[in-house]
Amino acid sequence: MKILRPLVQFPSKNILFFSGQSKGVPVFFLFDAVARRIRNNYLTKKFGGIGFGCNFDSSNKKVRQSDFGNLTKQTMAELDQKRTLILEAALKRFKRFGLSKTTMEEIARDLDISKGSLYYYFSDKESIYVAVVERMIADCFIDMSAFVETAPSTDAIINRYLELKETMLIEYHFLFGINQWIKDMPSSLMRQTIELLQTVEISFLSAVIRKGISLGELNEDIDADDTAQLLINVLFGLWVIWCKWQATGFDPQDREGLHCFMQREKKVLDIFFNGLRYRPAINQARL
Repeated sequence: MKILRPLVQFPSKNILFFSGQSKGVPVFFLFDAVARRIRNNYLTKKFGGIGFGCNFDSSNKKVRQSDFGNLTKQTMAELDQKRTLILEAALKRFKRFGLSKTTMEEIARDLDISKGSLYYYFSDKESIYVAVVERMIADCFIDMSAFVETAPSTDAIINRYLELKETMLIEYHFLFGINQWIKDMPSSLMRQTIELLQTVEISFLSAVIRKGISLGELNEDIDADDTAQLLINVLFGLWVIWCKWQATGFDPQDREGLHCFMQREKKVLDIFFNGLRYRPAINQARL
């Protein structure tokens, strides 16, 4: 595999999102700096073990395949397991009580650990919230990254992506309800979360466009990064409309309403990707 560059460093700096190439086809994956391993089930199976060891070199923005360093596999697994338990406990609290009514003391009590032990992993509940969102996004793209490499078409990727996104919005609606955000979240945290979601989606759609070009489905002269940025700007406009629906009484738990919203997003993606498709007659006329 040829590793290209890091696309996103998550706010907690615990997860890095990379693009790469496997057999000439663009792929992407996540590097968990805490566990020091690739968080990608497909790559784990491909290279064996719990994933191959990597070090992130910030000077030249590359990841090098290397030893696991001073951390043993057992230590890495323990760190990852403890963080996961904390995030799961916090997620239950956020779901039931919201961000503002959840405290570090309550999360620690749910886990039967001291408050000091909790602060060893997270500085405050806002950082836990960001980590919860990161984990949600990471899990989503772990699922998608294995699918993208073997997907037969861009249509198949987009359909899978929309299905997964709708499922995630239903399961984690309490993290993204605009009324709850305005009431509970500091503006800086809200902005950080939105920017994270947008940046990762731009990186993902850019990878999809490159995959479409490699399959001969999309025009070769497309600037994948700029096009993905433009597409996310349009989709963000739809998200603003969704927020207005919520502000006027739209229930984020209303599955039929959410499905209707996702169908609108699918129409936008269909229009966009149909406009990018390679058409021999048109392309030859340009020559």
